[in-house]
Amino acid sequence: MTDPVAPARPFRHRLLINTVATGVGNLWTIGLMIVALPLLLSGLGPSAFGAWSLLQTFSTTTGWLSLADLGLGIAGTRFVAEAASVGDEDGVFDLAGTVLALFALVSVIGGVLFAVVGVVAFPWAFSFPDALVADVKIAVVVFGAQCVFDQMTRGMQTCLEGLQRVDLARAAEAVRRTLVLGASAVTAQATGSLPATMKAALLASIVGFALTAALTAHRIQVRRLTFSMPAARRLLRYGRTIAALRPLSVFQRTMDRFIVGIVLGPAAVGVVEIAAQVQNGALAVMSAAGYAVLPGASWLTARGDRGTLRELLTRGSRYTTFATLPAAVLPALLAVPLLSVWIGPEGQTAVVPVVLALTYAAICAPVHVGSELLLGVGRADTVLRAAAIAVTVNLVASVVLVQAIGVAGVYIGTLVSAVAFFPPVVRAFLREVDLSAHDAALSVLRPLVAPTAALVVSAGLVLALDLAPLRTVVLGALLGLSTYVLVGAHTAFGPGELRGLASGLRREAVAAT
Repeated sequence: MTDPVAPARPFRHRLLINTVATGVGNLWTIGLMIVALPLLLSGLGPSAFGAWSLLQTFSTTTGWLSLADLGLGIAGTRFVAEAASVGDEDGVFDLAGTVLALFALVSVIGGVLFAVVGVVAFPWAFSFPDALVADVKIAVVVFGAQCVFDQMTRGMQTCLEGLQRVDLARAAEAVRRTLVLGASAVTAQATGSLPATMKAALLASIVGFALTAALTAHRIQVRRLTFSMPAARRLLRYGRTIAALRPLSVFQRTMDRFIVGIVLGPAAVGVVEIAAQVQNGALAVMSAAGYAVLPGASWLTARGDRGTLRELLTRGSRYTTFATLPAAVLPALLAVPLLSVWIGPEGQTAVVPVVLALTYAAICAPVHVGSELLLGVGRADTVLRAAAIAVTVNLVASVVLVQAIGVAGVYIGTLVSAVAFFPPVVRAFLREVDLSAHDAALSVLRPLVAPTAALVVSAGLVLALDLAPLRTVVLGALLGLSTYVLVGAHTAFGPGELRGLASGLRREAVAAT
């Protein structure tokens, strides 16, 4: 077992490794969804797949049951990181033990409540075919059991992230997702049964939970973990703000499926799921690039290192946007041939929603690191107020527009809501690090104009050739990404930045051997 307090590497190096590990894990998840989604859709059929998709909106990672942690995930990461940063070993063990105990409690309560309420609410809220209702009820109960194990797994990952071992937490999550999606897709193809698919996912989650527990026990001296009421009060006090913020972010992610499912029916949810998964690919890149910001900002704030905090914002925002733009712009440009290859002819109904969803991902990238930084320094209330207004705007606009123009309406509503969210959040994180909007734009946005233009031109030329869909996707992606990276290497990074990043990765590779 290792010392949970002493960082294994200098801060910048650890931040880089955590970011890279998150990126690899998220890219792996994207690949899994690319393979799993069409298998689930073809195996289950449109209505059962719609039911599966609606169940996922209650997941403990990005869905409604993530609220059951009462904000403990972010609060735990923040306070464990702060204690570790100043060498408070007893504080680390108190906080980690309290986090795990509270997660165990809320996991059981949340899973049981979902199973009991969901059996009645799901068939009532959505117009499932009569032949599917019994299967949906079984699936709800099984998914509630799965959520218990997934939530407890998240509690262990929270402790690892607070200790700046985001790489270990992301590795555990990648294994869990691989097991769950792999078991679900194989079972759906083999049986075509929604209940069987959900049972396979439950067994995979139990295995993922056991593996994460073994990894956490190896990193933290379990016998020294304690439950502390003062620590619990401290976690829950800050968690209250996060708990108020989380429903808004979850609602933002899941409202599209609910609105479309209620207004247009479960079968139409499949179009939303396709667009959401393509968008999730871009958002996963964005999230990976900024994932280590929250514990990093907490660490720096505890040490009073304002200069490095400003560097974290400017460099982090530029790197995050640089990584996210090709993941958003390329699929949007190549949406028609991409959906034809991936889903088939029926995928063309999702072209416009996909383009709109990716547009939102692209405009979120420059502000993502700043909003995570605000959470890390204890300014969650600022993000909460802006998010509350944005979600309200999104809900009203989406309900009106989906009835008028169909599925695309929910994505236009999301774009409209960005106008309400971005200005107050941007002002807050710039003020936090004493940076002007002009200087931020010069540092973050201007270096990315040339590579983005090169990507659009090169991918557009491939589209103009009118090749077969698969050739268009492969050639367009390769040429667009190549020109983006080549131009970006000269414009998006300052002198010595690329060498510093490469050197950090080489040192980690040597240390791992």
